[in-house]
Amino acid sequence: MPNVQTIARLGVYSRVLFTTLVIALCASPVATAAPAVILVANPASVMPGTSSTITWSAIGSTACRFTSGAGAPSSMTLAANGSFNTPVLNDAVTYTINCTGPDGTRTLSRTVSQIKGAACANSGTMDSISLSIVPSRYRGIAPLGVFFDATGTKAAATPRPYHDLEYRWDFGDASGSPVSGSTWNTGSRANISSRNMATGPVAAHVFESSGTYTIVLTVTDGTNTISNRCVQIKVEDPDSAYAGTKTFCISAQSMPAAGSGGCPDGAQTVQQSSFPEAIASYAKTGRRLLFKRGDTFTSTTEARITATGPGSVGAYGSGALPLIQMATSSNESSPVLSFSSRDTPKFSDWRVMDLVFDGINGVNNNGPGIGPTSGGVSQITLLRISSHNMATSFGFGGDLINYWNNHDSSRHTIDQLFIVDSISIAGQNTVTSCYNAGNRVAFLGNDIDGGGNPRGSHVTRFPYLSKAVISNNVLSRPGYDRNIIKLHAPYWNATEATPNPLAKIPPSSGADSTNYSAAFNGDGYSKQIVISDNKLIDHANPWGVSIGPQNSGKDERVKDVLVERNWFVATASSQSFITIWAAETTIRNNIFSAGTSNASGVIITQRGIEPAATNVRLYNNSYFTAYRSSSNEVLPFQIGKSTSNISVKNNLAYAPYSYNSLTRTISTAGKSSLIESNNTTTKQLYGMSPSFSSNPPSKPEDFKPTKDSYAIGGGTSIPVWSDFYLNTRPQGIIDMGAIEVP
Repeated sequence: MPNVQTIARLGVYSRVLFTTLVIALCASPVATAAPAVILVANPASVMPGTSSTITWSAIGSTACRFTSGAGAPSSMTLAANGSFNTPVLNDAVTYTINCTGPDGTRTLSRTVSQIKGAACANSGTMDSISLSIVPSRYRGIAPLGVFFDATGTKAAATPRPYHDLEYRWDFGDASGSPVSGSTWNTGSRANISSRNMATGPVAAHVFESSGTYTIVLTVTDGTNTISNRCVQIKVEDPDSAYAGTKTFCISAQSMPAAGSGGCPDGAQTVQQSSFPEAIASYAKTGRRLLFKRGDTFTSTTEARITATGPGSVGAYGSGALPLIQMATSSNESSPVLSFSSRDTPKFSDWRVMDLVFDGINGVNNNGPGIGPTSGGVSQITLLRISSHNMATSFGFGGDLINYWNNHDSSRHTIDQLFIVDSISIAGQNTVTSCYNAGNRVAFLGNDIDGGGNPRGSHVTRFPYLSKAVISNNVLSRPGYDRNIIKLHAPYWNATEATPNPLAKIPPSSGADSTNYSAAFNGDGYSKQIVISDNKLIDHANPWGVSIGPQNSGKDERVKDVLVERNWFVATASSQSFITIWAAETTIRNNIFSAGTSNASGVIITQRGIEPAATNVRLYNNSYFTAYRSSSNEVLPFQIGKSTSNISVKNNLAYAPYSYNSLTRTISTAGKSSLIESNNTTTKQLYGMSPSFSSNPPSKPEDFKPTKDSYAIGGGTSIPVWSDFYLNTRPQGIIDMGAIEVP
C-alpha cells in the first residue's frame, strides 16, 4: 500500500485531464528506510506522435538515475528532483528510476501509455529533425488556454535547436475569436498577424469555440522540414458544461429572469451589487457566474475564489461590460479579485472574461492576481479584462508562492497563466502595470499603457518566467527611468543570505524566503521565453526592454530568449531599445524606429555581478534615426568588452544626419570573441541610403528596401528562415535587415 502520508508531505501533484498515476513505495518497517520517491508522467497517456513530461522527487536520496525510458537523462548522479520532456512517443514506454540514499535504494517505474485509435500523421525528413510536442492539456471548457512546448525537439543540423530551427504552429482554429476576430488587433503587425498561427519553440492559444482542433507543427532547419499533426485538443461548450442551475445570472439593480435578456434558460438568478459577496457565495466548482452588462458592482473588500475549477466568471446581456468599482483599500496588496489560498496548492481551471475593473486611483488597489492570503494557481485565463486606475493592473507575482513553499513544505506554483486581449490604463497612482511570474505563461494581444507617469514604474515586469510567450501586445509609456519589459530571475548571490538555485539551499531563518523555491523556480533561471510581434513604445527611459538582473548587485540569470519581429518606437529622450545581460539570446527581424533620438537599438553587456552576456545572436534587424545633433554619437548596436561569443550579422541601419566622429554602426569595447559580418558599415550608416520604401520610415512597411538598395542580396547565410512578415528567407541571396525583398 502506498505511503500516502509521504506523498502528501512532498506535495507533488499533476494537473491533467487524463489520469496521472503517482507511485510511491511503502516505508520499510525497520527503523531506517530507503529514500521516499515519487515519479510522475504528465500526461500519463498520450496520443501517438506526442510527448509527456517526466518528473521525479526524492527525500533522503544522494543520487538518482534512470535505468529505462526513451529520452531519459543518462547521468548516473541526477539531483533529487527534476524533470524532462520525452521525445515523441509512438508506443507505450516505461520509465524506471533508482534513487539511492544512506539507508538503501528505491526503484520506481511509470509507463506512458498510448491513447488507442488516435489519428496521427507525420511528414518530412524525420531522420534530420526529431520533434517533441507537449501540450499543457488536451481538453477543457471554452475559453480554453493551452500552452504548447516543443523545446525537446532535436536536429542533426544544429546544437541550438531552440534558436536555429523555425517552428510554425497552426492551431486548427482559422475562425479565431468570435469576439475579436481572426487577427490580432494589437502588436507590430496589427490586423495582419493571425490568431491561428504562431512561431517559436513555445507557443500558446486560447480556443474560444467548442470543437476538436488538430494542431499542426512544422519545423525547418532551412533544408529539412518536418510536420506533425498528431495533437488534438477537445474544447467543450460552456453552455453545456454549465447548463441549467450551474449558471448564475447576477444583476446589481434588479432580479434577472432566466431565458431573458441574455441570461441562459434554467440559470439561477441573483440580485447582488457587491462583487465580493457574489464571488464568495456562488464561485464554486463547476459553476459559471455571469454579471449583467451595463451594471456597476461595488468592491469594498478583496473578492477571492478558493474552490478549484472548472469555473467561469463573465458577462451576460448587451451593452457595456459589467463594471466592478473598488473603494479605497486599507491593505496595500489587496487585489479586486484573487485566487486560491495557502491550503489549496492544487487550485486550477478558472477563466475570467469580459469585465471592467476600476481601482479609482486607490493607492492600495490592484487588479486581478495573487492577494496577501492567496496560494498557488494553475490554468488561469483572463480574457478581455479592462483594469484601470490600479496600482498594479494584473499581479500574479511569485513572492507569496515562494514564502509558502519555504515555510510549510508546500508545493505551490503559478502555471499556465493566460492574460489575453486585455487592457490596462494607468492612473495617477499606477506603479507597475503588470507584475507576473510563472511557468508556461501566455501574455497575448494586450494593450498595456503605463501612462509615462513620473511616479510610475515598469509597464510589464516578469521577476521569473520559465517557458513563456509575450506576443502581439502593445506595451507603452513606462514611468520615468523604467522599462517597457523588465525580465529577470531569482537571485543567486550567497551574500544575500537567500536560497541559491544552483545548490538548492533552503532559506535559513531570516533569509529572503520570497526570492526562490525549488517547487516554483526549478533551476533558478528564467528561460525559454519568446518575445515576438509586439509594438513597444518607449518614454523617458534608459532601457526600453531589459533582459537580465534587476540591478548590478543581483546575480540573476536569464537564458534562451527569442526576441523577434517586434517594432520598437522611441521618443526624443529614449536612450536604448533593448539591453541584454543574459545568455543564449537571439534578436532577429526587429524594427527599431528611433525617431529623432540617438537611442541605441541593442546593447549587449554585463550589468554587475552576474555572468557576462554570452552566446547572443543579433541577426537581420533594421534601425533608423533622424537624430541631427553633432554633440552626441549614434551607436545602433553596442557590444560590451566583457561579453563572449557574440554574433552580429545582416543588420541594416541608417542615421543620415549623424555627423559626430564617434558614430559607429557597431560599437565594441574590445573584441571578445565577436563575429560581425554583412552589416551596414559606418560610412553607409550616415552616407548611403538603404533606399527604404519611405524615407524617413515611420511604420514597419516603410523599412522595406527598394530595388536599388545595397541591402538586397547583401546578407550572409545564417539560421534565420523568415522575415518580419514571415516571408521565407532567403529568396536567392539573403537580404540585410528585417524585411526580405522577393
